[in-house]
Amino acid sequence: YMYSKFYFIFLIIFSGLNCSIPSLIFVNIFPIGANQQLHAQTRYPFKEYEDRKEGITEEIDLIKFQKLSLISATIENNEITTGVSSDSFYLSFYLEQPTRIYIEVKKKVNRIDKFYVMQPSKNDFSDHINRFSWPSEIPLYYNITVNDLLSVAEIYNMEMTTIVPLVLFRNRPVADSLVYIFCLIPQQPIERLVYKINTFKTDQLVYNSQLTELDQEQPFYIIWDGKDNGNTSQKSGWYYLNIEALFEPTLDDTLGTSVPINYKFYHKKELLESELFEPTKGQ
Repeated sequence: YMYSKFYFIFLIIFSGLNCSIPSLIFVNIFPIGANQQLHAQTRYPFKEYEDRKEGITEEIDLIKFQKLSLISATIENNEITTGVSSDSFYLSFYLEQPTRIYIEVKKKVNRIDKFYVMQPSKNDFSDHINRFSWPSEIPLYYNITVNDLLSVAEIYNMEMTTIVPLVLFRNRPVADSLVYIFCLIPQQPIERLVYKINTFKTDQLVYNSQLTELDQEQPFYIIWDGKDNGNTSQKSGWYYLNIEALFEPTLDDTLGTSVPINYKFYHKKELLESELFEPTKGQ
């Protein structure tokens, strides 16, 4: 598991804009501490710093764990990074109560065929707005921008997979509307995928839609703007993303397989009015 002595790292070639949607993903397991050969060949090997683990890793084994995997959960940020001179990267998020979470950001480094990973050492965060910053030296050395990074934050010890949408930025986060972006990748073709946003306590349907003909190992994204199908803003509270994926038939399963997946998350209606985001006027 992700807080054991092994880390599960997504190896990704990126494309897309704000949601940094990748075009190819693999899953890699590697033990803590890169091998000596990696240290010798890499200027910034993956290692432990005072407040984080960060650096470049390389794949060992290709292992696929799930038919459908969440690879990023973020809140849209419209920051323009061109010309930004900040010497740090930042991530920011809202917690409804003090919580212990695991955070990871990652990006494939194409020119050396290795992978940049950053994991904060801190796991316990307070309620309300939290921010974490780290030096931009390593990402900028490998020409990695904020929009290149995929990020996942997951709450420890929850019966249902519970995620915390993150905002990544260098200068300051900017948004005109609250938009959640969930990036996922299937390990085999999907014939039809139905997704719903439901309230957690009452299981009331808020929003639903579907996607069809999703290709194997080609990421796609689900977007929710905090409103129902009638365009009414929803109140703050716990919600969950319910996904029902019908995979195309295979030689072993001629009828296809239907796989349900749920991700719980907290929606803060007033988030744009908090210090997480600053007004866009006057920029």
